[in-house]
Amino acid sequence: ADLLICLDSDVAVAREFVEAHVEAHTEPMRVVKGPVIHVDSLDVPLDAEPKLTDFSSAFFATANVSVARRHFEEAGMFNEVFREYGWEDLEAGDRLRALGLRSFTASRARGYHYSPAWRPGDLPGQRERERQRGRTGIIYYRMRPTFRGRAKLLLFRPVFWIDRLLFPWEWCEASSFQRLLAFLHRRGPRWLLRLLVRIVLHHDYVAGMREGLGRYGPPAEEDRCSYGNVSAAVEKDPEKPDK
Repeated sequence: ADLLICLDSDVAVAREFVEAHVEAHTEPMRVVKGPVIHVDSLDVPLDAEPKLTDFSSAFFATANVSVARRHFEEAGMFNEVFREYGWEDLEAGDRLRALGLRSFTASRARGYHYSPAWRPGDLPGQRERERQRGRTGIIYYRMRPTFRGRAKLLLFRPVFWIDRLLFPWEWCEASSFQRLLAFLHRRGPRWLLRLLVRIVLHHDYVAGMREGLGRYGPPAEEDRCSYGNVSAAVEKDPEKPDK
């Protein structure tokens, strides 16, 4: 097909979804984004309206986006160095932007992201995903060793220092912490539960960045915009899982 539409597997759409994306490509050189609306039920998702927390500033996020096939091929498509969760679509977006493509939002191309109510049993999977995102973030930064790249990752020393202060030991692994989460899930307050979960997930993201820095090292001057050196670093590690 001449047009590629990317959609996450846990996103539901209405009947006019494809039509809305196609109609938005009346002008060339466009990356068309559709709203991604988070819902906790798929019974009547079309009643949901976008919320402030649904906003995304990403240029090319594959939860709901479309682009002309020829532009995506010209940009080099997805970089398969990314073998774990995270950053492969944002990195592809950087290359699409460099070709001169512009972002356009198609308000009718709505996607409804199914996010069921959080349960304590969800935390282990979320923590592993954040560690992966931290590791792949370092791969991304080696490709884009700029201040903007650092800012996207929060790759600043104070972030690591604060994490060390909050986690002098892995208290989030203790059974007492698991019991606290279960209690807060049953009785509340919910704001405290959300805060604790966010702190723990951010810790795992920072831990993933530490692992990535240890595995790939900081970007060298000659590595700028070079995929080859990063690919070699990944392939040398036999313990790194494939997707």
